[in-house]
Amino acid sequence: MARGDLNASQAGPQSRGDALADRKVEAAIVRVLTNKFSLSERVVQQLQELAGDRGDTAAGRPRAAVRRQDLRAIARMSEMKSKQVSAAPTAADFNALRDDVRMVFEALRAIAQALGA
Repeated sequence: MARGDLNASQAGPQSRGDALADRKVEAAIVRVLTNKFSLSERVVQQLQELAGDRGDTAAGRPRAAVRRQDLRAIARMSEMKSKQVSAAPTAADFNALRDDVRMVFEALRAIAQALGA
């Protein structure tokens, strides 16, 4: 067995490449975070909440962090089409403003869907 070969260290020769159950992996991760990195169980719990792995599922895990990929809709927004007007707006001014509002609305809707709201 090569040093650091985790699969070979688990059990017999037939186990190489077998996946561990998720619960066992999570327990091992918590053990490493608390023992090797000296994190308290409370800090580990807070990390799990931010990752969205832990928390009130009925409330949609409200403490889960927003990920950068959830905000891609904002990054894809184009420049505003509407301009400042000094007189009564024309139909073109109104339509440009409406397009800008629609763009913001669609970005917010995409973010809400990504967050599971």
